[in-house]
Amino acid sequence: MPKRHEARDPMHLDWLEDFLALAKTGNFSLAAEVRNTTQPAFSRRIRRLEDWVGETLIDRSNHPVQLTGAGRSFQAEAEAVLERLAAARARAAHAARAERETVLFAATHMLATEFFPAWLERLPPGRDRAQSRLNCHSVPRCFEELAAGHVDFMLCPIPHAPRRGAREWEQHDYLVAGRDRMVPVSVPDAAGRPQFAIRPDPPARLPLLALAESSVLGSAVTHMLASRGAQGMFDIVFESPLKEAVRAMALKGHGIAWLPESSVARELQQGALVPAGDGGWSVGYDIRCYRKAGALTDGAERFWQAAQHVAAGAGA
Repeated sequence: MPKRHEARDPMHLDWLEDFLALAKTGNFSLAAEVRNTTQPAFSRRIRRLEDWVGETLIDRSNHPVQLTGAGRSFQAEAEAVLERLAAARARAAHAARAERETVLFAATHMLATEFFPAWLERLPPGRDRAQSRLNCHSVPRCFEELAAGHVDFMLCPIPHAPRRGAREWEQHDYLVAGRDRMVPVSVPDAAGRPQFAIRPDPPARLPLLALAESSVLGSAVTHMLASRGAQGMFDIVFESPLKEAVRAMALKGHGIAWLPESSVARELQQGALVPAGDGGWSVGYDIRCYRKAGALTDGAERFWQAAQHVAAGAGA
């Protein structure tokens, strides 16, 4: 009969697994082999379990050994305990994976290189912020990725002027993460005035460094010029979908360019570029963060809540 202790040694989960292995095999040697230990060590652990329970669990007088009445009752409870612990561990692991799961973004190249890093810095850091991954695509491709559920969020510029396709964009929930505008810029002349200035009656057509019309903002600038009947004032001498390429050409003095005000703020402050026209020639746009339809992972949902809080505080 096992000794009964008022203060028992702590019970180990290994003992439960030992006990269940013995109940299954009915043999101490086989059970010890299953549990990858020696028979003497295995037997000692079974004894310690019986001491902890305070009852004899194994009838050693039979071969194969059998469970006592107390052992049969304890077997059901041991199995239930291990099953519940395994389920709890699986749930905890799933929750941890969900918290660590990478938050996936799609964005236009222009927003990815400048806006996205600065935007993340404005969000509360959070000890458990999920990792993020950012892929760059055109606006239509970004929406395709979002609609297919391949990304959690997508960032894109939306001009203030109405555009075809806007209704399709409104099918997704979004927040306004920032605002900017496309402004005409030029290198200065010797007097500090724009070398390529927009005038009511220009002496010649101005060389235009254009963002490709396939880009949302390039198309918005083209639409603005057409609405003002000003397309005849310009000759396109360079075109690219990359803002960086257009800016580099503008800095080399190859022509006038419409660029995001935020991306040329330093050049304007330093005088490397100057405004080539007044505010009436600018094109405003929102930077929207769209979320995919349906449920988000825990990490993505926390990100969305933080982004909403920052957007509300900024009055975006």
